[in-house]
Amino acid sequence: MKISLNALRHVKGFEELRLNAYKDNFGNWTLGYGTIRFPNGKRVQEGDRIKDEAEACELLLYSLISPARIVNSHVNVRLTQNQFDCLVSVVYSIRGLAFGKSDVLKRLNEADYLGAADAITEIPVAKCRMRIKREIGHLKRRRLKERELFLLI
Repeated sequence: MKISLNALRHVKGFEELRLNAYKDNFGNWTLGYGTIRFPNGKRVQEGDRIKDEAEACELLLYSLISPARIVNSHVNVRLTQNQFDCLVSVVYSIRGLAFGKSDVLKRLNEADYLGAADAITEIPVAKCRMRIKREIGHLKRRRLKERELFLLI
């Protein structure tokens, strides 16, 4: 499956636009809408800057390619476009590392779609180095919205 404009809008709704590089909750240098690596493979570093939202959107679209590949390669059941978009958002948010071993994927590949949707809200949100309540609340809201998107027909 391919990334839709809805996926792009969904992720943008949870990622703050930043034109200057900053450290995210995991200690990664980040810019745009959560981009940590440029299309040339170079990691974002302190002092990096982008010019505008259009460039941020291009970087985001590039950054969603890897999560989309991960979803396509790990999921063995049919997905709706909303389910695919949701999972791309989840993988982008958790950086793909945990998805392969997640309850979301396990339940989904057992064709337990409702169980997979519920598991989205159970993805740990407190593994950040900076344990700020506002950030944790933001991640909980994001997981609930992702669950809603997953269940949309």
